[in-house]
Amino acid sequence: MGKCRKFCFFKHLLALPFLGIHLSLPADELQDFGQGVDVFNGTNQAHVFQQCSWVPPSLANYPGYYSSSSLAQTPATLARSSFARTVESVHRIVTRFHVVRRSDGSGGVDENLLSAMMLDLNYGYRDTPFVFVRDPELIYVDNDGFFADFPTFSSAFPMLRDHFEPGVMNWFVTPKIRTQIAGTWIGPASPVRGILMRNDTIGSPSFMRLPVHEMAHIFQVLHPFETALGTECSSGSNCGTAGDLVCDTPPSPPLFPGNTTATGVYYGGGTGPCVGDPPYDPDTSVYMLGSWPAGSILADHFTQGEMDRAVDFLRPGVALSVFDLVGPERPDILADCDANGVDDINEILIGAKADINRDMEPDVCQVFPNPGDLVVSGMNPAPNNRLRYYDRESGAWRGDLWNGMNFVHQLRLGPDGLIYIPTLTIIQRVDPETGRSVDNFIDGVLEGAGTFVDLLFEPSGNLLALDNVNANVRRYDGKTGQALGIFFNIQVSGRFAPKYMEYGPDGNIYIAGNGAGGNAIYRFNATTGEALGAFVSAGSGGLQTGQGLVFHTDGFLYVSNGLGNNILRYHADTGAFDSEFVPTAGNGGLRNPHSLRFGPDGHLYVASRSTHSVKRYDGTSGEFLGDFVAPGSGGSPGTGQLNEPAGLLFINRESFVMNAGLNDAWFNILTDGQGFFITVFPNLGIVSLAWFTYDTKLPPEGAIANLGDIGHRWITAVGTIDGDSSVMDVTITSEGLFDTPTTIVRVSDGTITLTFNDCKSGTVKYNIPSINRQGLVPIRRVADDNIALCEAFTSPEVLSR
Repeated sequence: MGKCRKFCFFKHLLALPFLGIHLSLPADELQDFGQGVDVFNGTNQAHVFQQCSWVPPSLANYPGYYSSSSLAQTPATLARSSFARTVESVHRIVTRFHVVRRSDGSGGVDENLLSAMMLDLNYGYRDTPFVFVRDPELIYVDNDGFFADFPTFSSAFPMLRDHFEPGVMNWFVTPKIRTQIAGTWIGPASPVRGILMRNDTIGSPSFMRLPVHEMAHIFQVLHPFETALGTECSSGSNCGTAGDLVCDTPPSPPLFPGNTTATGVYYGGGTGPCVGDPPYDPDTSVYMLGSWPAGSILADHFTQGEMDRAVDFLRPGVALSVFDLVGPERPDILADCDANGVDDINEILIGAKADINRDMEPDVCQVFPNPGDLVVSGMNPAPNNRLRYYDRESGAWRGDLWNGMNFVHQLRLGPDGLIYIPTLTIIQRVDPETGRSVDNFIDGVLEGAGTFVDLLFEPSGNLLALDNVNANVRRYDGKTGQALGIFFNIQVSGRFAPKYMEYGPDGNIYIAGNGAGGNAIYRFNATTGEALGAFVSAGSGGLQTGQGLVFHTDGFLYVSNGLGNNILRYHADTGAFDSEFVPTAGNGGLRNPHSLRFGPDGHLYVASRSTHSVKRYDGTSGEFLGDFVAPGSGGSPGTGQLNEPAGLLFINRESFVMNAGLNDAWFNILTDGQGFFITVFPNLGIVSLAWFTYDTKLPPEGAIANLGDIGHRWITAVGTIDGDSSVMDVTITSEGLFDTPTTIVRVSDGTITLTFNDCKSGTVKYNIPSINRQGLVPIRRVADDNIALCEAFTSPEVLSR
């Protein structure tokens, strides 16, 4: 006899055996009882579902989803949930939180994290007919017994029963629910329907799928890998009577790190239980299947069938109806962030307010990074696993970005405006416009990658990832994330652990690190990957651990010396040691420096990992100017503070707009004798560039240079202005002779991406296929006469016109 039948047969025993958990109930409460638990033991997260005397709703309620034609559906053809959200069509559900504390009122969870969970909940249901509003009344349950570990449901059930309130969705937040349980739901047939969640899952980026997932169970939406109602064949032939009873979700086994990568590739190879079943091909992006840790990032939708099922349970009279959860508008609890007298949800639904983040909170009242703000990553940002951003002027904490990763050595802004974060074998993307994680863009598990610590974008747009464990640089398609193989191995004499890489002014790639292979800076050809030797020799200037490097427009290379607790400066053309730019003594307490960046103000910013701060130094003298980010500064309440900062990134999105003050001659200090004339036409929205350079081949030995020789190269480019940058079409001009009417040959060939950091510096990234040349050139003005004019054009008063 199965567990469920056995339980119902002996219901007079008043106990439900359930994975070692016993829930005691009065006899009259056992009928139609349903419950579920999401269990996480560190390697395998799964859900166990148990119900008795439960009758699925009639299959006739789901025309089109239980027909034989739907069995041919695949993940590529699944219909995502989509509803016309209007003030009249949405179902508002009031959420009430019950927070368990000790009897003396200590413990509990920070209220700000409850708001963060509401953000996740509404974001998850953004394309559904459900909107969740929070009741501002927070119910505290001060009880030492409830605060302790719940070893069984029988110890938790009295709390739920005594504090349950009808007509709202009850969420109970407690420090522990056994060791392995992240969340549990008590089904609608129970008189104490609600959801019980652990403190550390509330408002956590690592669990942002969980409240969405658990709420769906209240609507009787099940897992595609559900077995309590019969295991679904991988062919889908019994999809209407087994599994989750929905046919537009493909059958699936439970997913966990052992059979699914962080980017959602299922490689378990399992087949279903039925004769002739094909291999499983799960859609790993549905909320009800994201049951492994990366699922919180990847899960992004419900299917139409799942939401149709959920809506069906809103009808009075249907089995296990939840229609009582849908309440009136409740103007007393709806948010009005700008105090205009109209609730935000209605304004969003009618289009009066924008909601890019899809969290039912209008953007006008949300805080995202401003142009020039500093984003800081941490090597150990627990317990919150978020990026933090700080005001560009004051260094004050302004907010957190919503990612779920840690051990972030460095972060980069991609050409698509997203922040790319290398962490372990994953490169994740976060959108600074919304503050939310986009996806796990690259997963190196299947190709045997080690630990990603840094990345660069090639002029072609491909992405290079620095593998610290395997000491190599891997290449990926910059648009799709597809692995393109190992670009080059870092082969030096002895063990070398690479930590950081950067393009130099000569277009080559420079890599810092440490180990038996030498505490040196190595150089590699950016086109071929050929090793060009040590640019900065081992130990030069006292270099012990190269944790970060940056080439500045002043012609110097700056290196953060981790074990030396200082910043070293080298000549950018020769690699020769110049000076201890930031000394070990008198450096303001710099300890274990990592990433370093020159900010919009021209000063040097350094992540001081061991002091949990970001320090600022004069960009010319190296004088300590104070802690820009104070030790441990910032963090959403309840999430801890800045911990072991390592990566720095100034958000330059729309921070600078090209203007006529840039019209000037520009050059790279390391390649004197060639340069750029740049002309900006603001009214036309275009910018032109003329690059006076030289041929790619040397002339014959003994040749005499002639003005206007046909070997001389003129490269011109024109493109449209896009804020601080422009992607320009290249024209190569040749055959012309000086001051003669000789025919000129013009050939369109490649692109130049011109980007300005500010009125003083910029970069020219070029890709010219015909001569197989690509690279990046830092540029600065030949003369500083027009800087004041440029800065006048970029003042807030001018930009706001």
